[in-house]
Amino acid sequence: MNTSKYNIISKSRDSRNFFIVNLLAGNADILSSSEVEELETGEIKDPDKWVERGYLIEKEDEERLFRQKYLDFLDEREESEVQIFFVPTYSCNFSCSYCYQAEYDQKKGDREVDTPIEEVIGAFYDYIDKTFSGRSKYITIFGGEPLLAGKRYHNIVDLAGKRRCQEKNKYCRCYKRL
Repeated sequence: MNTSKYNIISKSRDSRNFFIVNLLAGNADILSSSEVEELETGEIKDPDKWVERGYLIEKEDEERLFRQKYLDFLDEREESEVQIFFVPTYSCNFSCSYCYQAEYDQKKGDREVDTPIEEVIGAFYDYIDKTFSGRSKYITIFGGEPLLAGKRYHNIVDLAGKRRCQEKNKYCRCYKRL
C-alpha cells in the first residue's frame, strides 16, 4: 500500500492541525500532526480508514481509477454545456491595477472594423453551429467596458438574439440592458 500521489497535505493556518485533500478520490479531511507523521513515515496504525478515503492505495488501483475518472470526464465533457466567449473589444477607461487588459493598446483595440457587424455575427454563429453542432452552448460577451461602446454592444446583442431566435426549436434569452 502506498500513499496516493494525488494527496495534498498542508498545515492549517492559525492551527496545530493539517488538512489533506485527494483530488482523485474527491476527499478532504483535517489531520492531527501525529496522523501526518503516520502517512509520511508509512507506519500506519489503522490503514483501513486511509484506504477508504483514497489516501492509501495500490499503485495499479490508482492508475486504473485515474483512467476511469479521465474517461468519465471525457464523456461528461462531450455532453456538457460549452461556454463560448465573444470579445468585441478590450477597451476600458478604468485602468484597474489588477486588470490584465490594461496592457492592450486601447486605441488600436477599439477601432471600427471594415466588416459590417452583421457579417461578423453571421460568421461567428456559422462557426459555432458547425463546430459545436448538437451541443448545448451559451455565449458570453466579454471584454472592456461595455458603456464605452454601448451602441455597438446593443447591436451585437440584438443581432445575436435575432440569429438564435430564427433557428427553430431554440430557446432564446436576450438581454438588452448593459
